[in-house]
Amino acid sequence: MKKVIGKTSLFLLFMLCMSLCAAPLKLDHTMSVSLDIPNPTPAEKTAIEELNTYLQRIFGYYAEKRNGVKLVLRYNAAMGEEEFRITAKGKQIVIEGGRPRGVLFGAYYFLDRKLGVHWFTPYDEYVPEYDSKELEEFTYNGKPAIRIRMELIYSDKYQIRYAARNLLNRAANSMIPDEKYGETRVFSPPLNCHGMHYIIPAHKYNLRNHPEFFALINGKRVNPEISGGSTDYCLTNPGLIAATVKEAREYLKKAPDAKYISIQEGDGTRGTCHCKTCQDLVNKCGKRESARWIYFANAVGKELHKEFPNVKFLVFAYTASRLAPSNIKAEEYVAVQFCSWGARRGLPYAHPKNRGGREMLKQIQDWLKVCKNVLMWDYTYTFGNLWFQQPDMLLNIDNMKSFAELGVDGVFCEDHELRNTNVHYGYQFRNWLLARAMWNPDECNGEELEQMFCREFYGKKAGKYIVAYWKLLRETNRKQGFSEFTPGGSLGKADFEQPETTIKSMKIMEQALNAVKTDERIYRRRVYEAFIPLKFRMIMDYAKLKSMGVMGDLTPKGMVQELRQYIRGKSKGSGTWARYKMIHRNLNTLEGTASINASASRVYGHGYVAKAYDKSFDRGSLWHSGTSTAWCQIDFGEKRPINRITTVFSKYPEVIGGDYTVKGSFDGKSWYTMIPRQKFKADPGKHWVYTDIQLPEPIEARFIRTHIYRLNTLIQGKVRVQDVIMYEQFYNLQEFPQELLQTRKQ
Repeated sequence: MKKVIGKTSLFLLFMLCMSLCAAPLKLDHTMSVSLDIPNPTPAEKTAIEELNTYLQRIFGYYAEKRNGVKLVLRYNAAMGEEEFRITAKGKQIVIEGGRPRGVLFGAYYFLDRKLGVHWFTPYDEYVPEYDSKELEEFTYNGKPAIRIRMELIYSDKYQIRYAARNLLNRAANSMIPDEKYGETRVFSPPLNCHGMHYIIPAHKYNLRNHPEFFALINGKRVNPEISGGSTDYCLTNPGLIAATVKEAREYLKKAPDAKYISIQEGDGTRGTCHCKTCQDLVNKCGKRESARWIYFANAVGKELHKEFPNVKFLVFAYTASRLAPSNIKAEEYVAVQFCSWGARRGLPYAHPKNRGGREMLKQIQDWLKVCKNVLMWDYTYTFGNLWFQQPDMLLNIDNMKSFAELGVDGVFCEDHELRNTNVHYGYQFRNWLLARAMWNPDECNGEELEQMFCREFYGKKAGKYIVAYWKLLRETNRKQGFSEFTPGGSLGKADFEQPETTIKSMKIMEQALNAVKTDERIYRRRVYEAFIPLKFRMIMDYAKLKSMGVMGDLTPKGMVQELRQYIRGKSKGSGTWARYKMIHRNLNTLEGTASINASASRVYGHGYVAKAYDKSFDRGSLWHSGTSTAWCQIDFGEKRPINRITTVFSKYPEVIGGDYTVKGSFDGKSWYTMIPRQKFKADPGKHWVYTDIQLPEPIEARFIRTHIYRLNTLIQGKVRVQDVIMYEQFYNLQEFPQELLQTRKQ
């Protein structure tokens, strides 16, 4: 029996065949771009300008007869302010989007993801060149996974443009939005963070005329900072609330379209007030200081939200206010910005081995129960020392997935500034990757993006070696399962920072430098700068690397001089001289400590161990353990007699006492006591806290290990245990250091 195929079935079969055989779109110099929008906005005009510019650069000058693929821009009122749709079918590509940025973002997305134009920094771009390029038919619906997406970007025209091209909310760092790039105002003046001390300025509200505005500490109203930046407030005080409402209103009148106004605490606050009203509130709300800030923001917002209905009143979850309170809820017009201060970044926050990271994500979940408007402040670089290597930059993708899944309203990534005068580990790639991950982390394949970036930014000859260098650090770290890397640097022993890994990295980067010897100058410069963080590590570990026979003719003095000369040229007139002064100080310290073979149970950031043995009292020249008990040791390289040990722990009143012991060894394995465990107390009349022990008789040692069990501080009348630090240790002093004779200023 024959089967009869009806007309409908034949039509469907025909359409199926047509869809399967649909020819790809061929893009070349004959394509045209048109703006099908009556009365286009400045951002929509920018979209067509950018498309014309880059299509010409990709395909060459347009033909007079543009009879190829037609690219049409359209406004769609049904779409959100950053939402767009790209439809490529037949001989037409339509980019439609909402206002103010949908069409512009659609144009940038098309140039970037479909044609391969990449804006790596505000000053560095990659533009491919084709005779023609084929695109399969597609439809893409673009909408950000995270609503507010911010990086540490400044207000010059190049950085504003960079942010738009990489689909960021540029207005985060600017009080005046740029209509050309469709910016909307994120923050009202006076600041985009730490705004409270500007809204309540110290010259206008201070201890003399409004003592009741400030925290009551040990029976006294206290404002420790003249500028107000580190001020603690009495947040339940009606007068403070009224003054904040009054001052905030004046700022909001200038920016009624803002999404947030910062009424956030400053840096360095202790975050408490002992007055009865504040303490009753804290005790009622789970003994959480954050309750005072929610109470305060609710009260301020209550007076202003009807007048400014689109504004949210932003406070921090930071240091003392980090944990969410109970028995109190933030009103709908209040927002909280959670800071990942101290979070472990050696592995993704959600990784099973990253206990601290998972705890932090749980804290964010707790906040979302209290306040539905939560933003993240994530520290994505090593501010402890900007030249430190990072173990894993790709984990930022996983972290953005975690934030998006939690439902945070926005993310601000505090990374290094994107200025062409900077030289820091991977910051160009990291910022570029962060922007993509904030837009949609599910679209990011980290290793593929890393390879593409390195090939295009460092050049085809050297890019593969930069990939290998970064991958070595990442895989070494992942193999160890190390998660105690923080924004300040590593805590403890990190395998990716050990000499064995450094030696492998040196071989890879030497290949990279050799690969660009005859390449374009820009690639030679970029590869050299990628080498600098590794050179910094080589100087830090010089004594160990020298003993392993890999340093050849390299000397600490020569390497330091080379780096100092290079950054001197980078820093002139850059506006970042203060930061480079810090780098110069680090280099000076490194030159003096490079030959000291020292190690420790734990090290935090730039408080590396050799600083405790360099005979320097300079600010920052200390070993910092990052934990409340730890040991450090020095290897003299040979046995020597020791008859006197002088140990400088800290300054008074940072430290008031503690306990410690000193041991010796001939092989670094078997230990004997040189100074038995004992307590020490600070002399309040002296500037430095130290012990000076004359041994009963000389003791020989090659290794000397100092174990500090605790250091006590006195803060707000309470004794607290702080991280172990040691400024200096001297052996067999003949002349007592004059610094230790300093008396404390009263």
